[in-house]
Amino acid sequence: MYNIILTLEEIIEASSEVDEFDIFIEVLIKWITNSKDIMLKYHVITVFVLIAQKKLVPHLKNTTMNIAQSIISQTNHSDLLDRTLRLVGFYFERSNDIEDYNKFLEIIHLIENKKRIDKNVLGTVCWALFFVVTRAAKQNPTFLQSFFPYIASNLDPSDDNIEGNNCLLICISQCIEYKVDYIMLFDQSTHFLSKLVLFLKTGVEKLVLPALHVIGQIIGCSDNYTEVFVNDGLIDTLFSIFESLPPDTILSEAMWVLRNLFIPEGNPHAIYLIEKGVIQYLIRYIYRQNIQFARNAVWALTTAILSCKLRQDMLQKMISNGVVQPIIYVLKNRSLFTSDDVLNCIDSILCLMIQDNVSPQIGSRNAFEELNISDILEELTDDKTIQGFTRLKIELLKGYFSPDRIEEEMPLSL
Repeated sequence: MYNIILTLEEIIEASSEVDEFDIFIEVLIKWITNSKDIMLKYHVITVFVLIAQKKLVPHLKNTTMNIAQSIISQTNHSDLLDRTLRLVGFYFERSNDIEDYNKFLEIIHLIENKKRIDKNVLGTVCWALFFVVTRAAKQNPTFLQSFFPYIASNLDPSDDNIEGNNCLLICISQCIEYKVDYIMLFDQSTHFLSKLVLFLKTGVEKLVLPALHVIGQIIGCSDNYTEVFVNDGLIDTLFSIFESLPPDTILSEAMWVLRNLFIPEGNPHAIYLIEKGVIQYLIRYIYRQNIQFARNAVWALTTAILSCKLRQDMLQKMISNGVVQPIIYVLKNRSLFTSDDVLNCIDSILCLMIQDNVSPQIGSRNAFEELNISDILEELTDDKTIQGFTRLKIELLKGYFSPDRIEEEMPLSL
């Protein structure tokens, strides 16, 4: 019997099509129903998992949830529980049966009622819950609130269930992606907003990364929640992240959060970030070899400049911090960047020049002229990929930096 099952595992794992294995499922179910052999059940469920990963064949579609409930109610064996929950997760990835939501709730209750449960199993429950909740959020939102109590009790920055928290954070992110209104709905029941900055403070990459992404999503959707995060210590925590030299993936998410903190124009958080020295980090990141990473830094830096277009003191501070050099770098190396990056840099130059025209002490013009801005503008004029309003802005800047420019006749404005 074992030889048959182990051979099936090998064949299914190597197969791209699994329909032909559907005929074995009914027999395998009878084997595990009539057996007390834990390892036999484990390997049979493994066969089902290998099939479900590729396709939900008819016999699995009709029996998975009942099999899972039966096994989970009868065993405390961690490996068997883990494998059974994997089967449930893959099942929900492909199934559309509304009745299954209640069956999954019963599975959760069975797990919760066990006296001892391995952390890995709790992590796999959350992994399966990801498929259940995201499917409900997309197709059957009336079932969502049924799962909130479990999310609330297991989304815990102080818990060492890293896998579980990771899955729940990604789950919340995916739901927000479907519908912004889920932010308030989730928070009313799970209070997850107050936990996000705490996840950043754990320093655990698998928690910091999704927590940053969720924060960036939420601030990007609505500035109504920005104060909540700032009051929880978001800004100081971001600086701690920059200082800790984390992986580029984390820094990219942190820059996305930063970019959203710079919006809307003139908000006090943008001013505080600049005064605290965030610009130096962004300048440094623009020169990194990872171009996508560098683009994120350009995006954040140019947003910072544009957010302060009416604050001459902040623009002057950014000039003294060296923002001109990276802007020139992007324009000179525009083949590495996108047209949006180039446009954002041009808009940033215009912003700096308009204020410099009002208050020359800002020093923008001298800083750009020292780096041969006129030559770069000529190159941009010859670039046929630059069209429309962007080309008009370039011509405006060329006139501004022209040696024979007459101040009174050529105000810099659009």
